[in-house]
Amino acid sequence: MVDCILLSVHHYNQKVADVIRHSRSMYNREHYYSTLKNKDKYVISINVFKPYMDKQEEILHCIQYYNNLGYKNIKIAELFDRDNMYVSIADVLKMKLNIPFAQGCSNKNVNIKHLLPEFNGNLTIKTVCFLRNKNLKVTIWDFLKTVLRNIFRHKKYFFGVIYPDGKVYPYWL
Repeated sequence: MVDCILLSVHHYNQKVADVIRHSRSMYNREHYYSTLKNKDKYVISINVFKPYMDKQEEILHCIQYYNNLGYKNIKIAELFDRDNMYVSIADVLKMKLNIPFAQGCSNKNVNIKHLLPEFNGNLTIKTVCFLRNKNLKVTIWDFLKTVLRNIFRHKKYFFGVIYPDGKVYPYWL
């Protein structure tokens, strides 16, 4: 009954992942990720932020690493809570992306064959909403499109979080 499981991996290099998480892993993540069954049910989620994932080579290597392990659905996301960590995915990957909507963020499936010819999966880029992104040049038309989209928007997906104690919550805590 589960459509997919979002697996937040942070980085392909496990030493860097330990630094990001501020703790040393008690198990071999690389072995764990490589031996998971039903990889088609997982979405590998990678946050792009300084100083760990702010270069095109790092981002592309991370995408290809998890794709080589058999994961075909990968999402990379911008963080916007601290300006000193923010990295524009569009700028780093030199891609033109639509202006993200005001409420929530914009998810866009992209083709990166021109950057990573051997990538054979689905890549979703999650960009921050334009009200929080100082780098976007937003016009009145972007504002109007956002208002119209949000008026007619219906929630299609429901999310849950499974915690280590086995409890399932229908939202992030």
